[in-house]
Amino acid sequence: MKKILIGIIIILIILLIGQLVYFNFRNQTNAEDQESTANQNVVTTQNNSQNDETTGSAQNVVNLDQNTVSNSTQTGNEQTNTISPTGMSAILESYSGDVRLSQLEEYLYNFIYSDFDTIYNLTTRKSTNAILQLYDTNTTQINNMHIYSADDLLNITSQIFMVGTSNSVNYTNSYIDLSTLNENENGYTTFYVTFRFSNQRTIELKVYIANSSSTVPNIRFGADEL
Repeated sequence: MKKILIGIIIILIILLIGQLVYFNFRNQTNAEDQESTANQNVVTTQNNSQNDETTGSAQNVVNLDQNTVSNSTQTGNEQTNTISPTGMSAILESYSGDVRLSQLEEYLYNFIYSDFDTIYNLTTRKSTNAILQLYDTNTTQINNMHIYSADDLLNITSQIFMVGTSNSVNYTNSYIDLSTLNENENGYTTFYVTFRFSNQRTIELKVYIANSSSTVPNIRFGADEL
């Protein structure tokens, strides 16, 4: 009987030791699993942060590019000091002379943003005869605006008066009437350019481009009588 009790006690001790070993192993495994999960969460958080930073940087680059494009679109003409009317590409394709057409775009810009006001100030409150005489007394200055006759000065002035000063209106856009294109009018390629302004008024210039750079002037502006 005594031996049986001792055997039972030994078995109970063995079972108790087994349980202690099991629970210790399970606790250690859980701790390792928790640590692994925590490490994974840290890695995931870091990756998400990096992805967010990368995405944010990419979005910033895209936004910067869009702003740059937008600004270029809005101020491109002013940055290059040129005006390229709608239809200019067709003129570039058809023109066979050797005058630099980018020069014309510069002259158109100068006409709108400089010569427009100069002509208005020179001719305001002057009679028709006084404006015609003005060409004779200020020939060099007016020729520098690419106007080479008293009649053209008068006709352009009449249109400017109908538009008003640049202080009261803004230039909005321009286009070439391709139906008026003449590739050889006394040695010049000619066509009409219409400028639109914010008050819905327009100015129509007749543009002359020499078919040979030896022809002087290479470029001139005229206008029909109203």
